Amino acid sequence: MDEKSLCFQLAECPRLFHCCTSAPVSASTRPNCYVKDDIKRVATSDFRANGARYAMLGAVLGLIHHAEQGDLDATDPIPGQSSDPIHKIVSQPDIWELRWKIRGNPYRLYYAEDISEKPEFVGLSFVRKSTNGTSEEIRQWQNQDAAQAQERYRHAQPFQWGHTTKRKRCEYCFGDSISDLL
Repeated sequence: MDEKSLCFQLAECPRLFHCCTSAPVSASTRPNCYVKDDIKRVATSDFRANGARYAMLGAVLGLIHHAEQGDLDATDPIPGQSSDPIHKIVSQPDIWELRWKIRGNPYRLYYAEDISEKPEFVGLSFVRKSTNGTSEEIRQWQNQDAAQAQERYRHAQPFQWGHTTKRKRCEYCFGDSISDLL
């Protein structure tokens, strides 16, 4: 990897990992939180038992917490972390991915990062990686997933991806509570 992700650069203060939203339609309607909706959909479909769902969500939040801290290369393995937890997407240059392997299945959080901005991390989409098919089909599906994340990035960037505060978490940032993802 040519660039070193912020996920491997220790932070004196935790960085913010925000979830991209749609633009608010009006003052009386809430924006759609793409990433939290993606996570809820995947968790509900792939983890039907409550205990398994909570374990999956805990693994997701745990890795995101370590990414915010910049300590993904810590010596102790992080639960739910893939052996290669982060990767820059070649087909979509603004996009990175966090990787999980949970119960034998690969999951991806596509996101953007920029140390000069708040939030530093913006989650764009969460998917279960498709692994059935030829290597070319799998690559095409992954490129489609990354392209969707890139489109969300471009669409939501003008309104700061729905982040409404300056230097603190907003309601669309990842927090420490699994209940935010249920």
